[in-house]
Amino acid sequence: MKKIIQKTIPVLFFLCVTACGYSQDLQNIGKKKPLKLTGSVGANYSSTFTNDTGRAPLPSSYSFNAGLNFELFGFSVPVTVAVSNGRFNISNAFNQFGMSPYYKWLTLHGGYRQMSFSEFTLSNQTFLGGGIEANPGKLRLGAMVGRFAKAVEYDTALFGKTIPGSYPLDAQYLNGQTFYNRKPSYSRLGYGLKLGYGTKNNFFDLMLFKAFDKKSSLKDTISSNRVLPEENFVLGFNTFHRVAKHFSFGVNAATSIYTYNTSAEDTIALEFDKTVKNFIETFIKLRTTTQLQVAGSANLGVTYPNFSIQAQYRIIQPYYRSMGITTFLSDLQSISLTPTFSFFKKKVQFTSNFQTEHDNLNKYKVFTTMRNMINSTVSVNPNNTFGVDLSYSNFSLNQKKNQIKASDSTRLAQQSNTFTLMPRLMFLKRNFSDIISLATSYTNISNKVSVQDALKTTNFYTTLTNTISLTKSGWSFTTGLNYNNAKSTGINLISAGGVVGIAKGFFDNKFSVSSNNTILSNNSNGTNIGKTFSSDLQLSIEPKKRQHFTIGGNYTQSPANGIYNQNDFTLYRLDLGYQYSF
Repeated sequence: MKKIIQKTIPVLFFLCVTACGYSQDLQNIGKKKPLKLTGSVGANYSSTFTNDTGRAPLPSSYSFNAGLNFELFGFSVPVTVAVSNGRFNISNAFNQFGMSPYYKWLTLHGGYRQMSFSEFTLSNQTFLGGGIEANPGKLRLGAMVGRFAKAVEYDTALFGKTIPGSYPLDAQYLNGQTFYNRKPSYSRLGYGLKLGYGTKNNFFDLMLFKAFDKKSSLKDTISSNRVLPEENFVLGFNTFHRVAKHFSFGVNAATSIYTYNTSAEDTIALEFDKTVKNFIETFIKLRTTTQLQVAGSANLGVTYPNFSIQAQYRIIQPYYRSMGITTFLSDLQSISLTPTFSFFKKKVQFTSNFQTEHDNLNKYKVFTTMRNMINSTVSVNPNNTFGVDLSYSNFSLNQKKNQIKASDSTRLAQQSNTFTLMPRLMFLKRNFSDIISLATSYTNISNKVSVQDALKTTNFYTTLTNTISLTKSGWSFTTGLNYNNAKSTGINLISAGGVVGIAKGFFDNKFSVSSNNTILSNNSNGTNIGKTFSSDLQLSIEPKKRQHFTIGGNYTQSPANGIYNQNDFTLYRLDLGYQYSF
């Protein structure tokens, strides 16, 4: 693999002088300007003072950013620099670059790239290397080779130290000491192939993907003793067909053979046909830590101008993994239906989604968890002045006991329903607009452990908002009324109040100011517990065409109420920013 990468990258280096982003069309290269520089530089600072540091882990923070883009005959070379709270990061054409030039049916990928074969094999994982996609006629070809992860070792200089100005995301423990560090990882290399035939509406693709951790990439024994080298081989297919304009169906499936420790030299006695086993061991050695998992989905669609329905069946075996995809749910079997209707020239539209799913496909778990979800919306828009949306959402969770000795004391059940009503009036004139909207929502939630009474929570929320904009003068006014009632065991919290906002642009909007203020009176179990107050002020200044200053501040105060706040909360925040574009 190392030799393949070493041979691939130099060939593509000349091409790898542009940013990750858009493909470049070689047919038009002669029409491009020989050199063009664009970009922006900026800085930001924020400071927060609060009595609850849990809500503001960064009392003060600063950042500097620069993004430069060099264009050479249509090819782009971006250089980005970011400094945040003393941590320096630079990305430029010599340590992170990529491009995808194309000519007719041929596309080349070089540098830091993302490619996608299918949902279960290779899907938008960033790698450093090279790739090719070719679609001559109805052939669908793809190939890639590269590095998916760099080797990372513990930084012993961080033992027993914290990271200034921030809270660590990962705390490690070693020899009685606590230190903050990135989790160690091996260098991960891989390659993939795709061979298919057809068009975007009717095709069949076969995919192969292989990736592995390079054991020699970690020299530090502390690091290598804490992580295991892994290996993965995936075979999959993806097909889609559209029939008679209104009907479509597709199937996407893959088998993943995953080894969780390639250091284990003993082999596994999996029962494979000899020919199949020889084929598999051409790509991956079967060991005691090797597992075989399957994932797949099937889709069926019916589409007409005023009606459509999509159906999907999905199954993912427990612990299904591919090194070519990001982490997603496994141990899952689901069925979903999504119908849509429209009436009266689409003035009335209905959309809904019904989904049922469960886990415990291998029956190893004590409980099987079943989930059912419904999300439905009706939108009525008889004219440009009036409209209303009505929504209903339901979520239910239940667990079924699979073992006689399983304790009911941990079996869970949950049910929630949400009803939402959102009417609106819009009066739009040439120099004037007035939008009146009402948002009302009611939610009830019931959580239950089998041996206990259900814990019930309800929440009713409504807000009436009126926004008036005067186009000619630049003034904008917002007023509103809010009401919220939350009930839980032993607590009945009511909050009521209003919102006032104002905005104005001056000197052709080169200077603008806006402020939004909210005040709520709070009542808990019939007792007044104080007021919640929030106020912010924002200033935007553009002294010249490409320069932009922002100054903002916020003050928030809210009392303890037993549901949202356990203690009184106060916050002051200041934000400063500057950006220059060229």
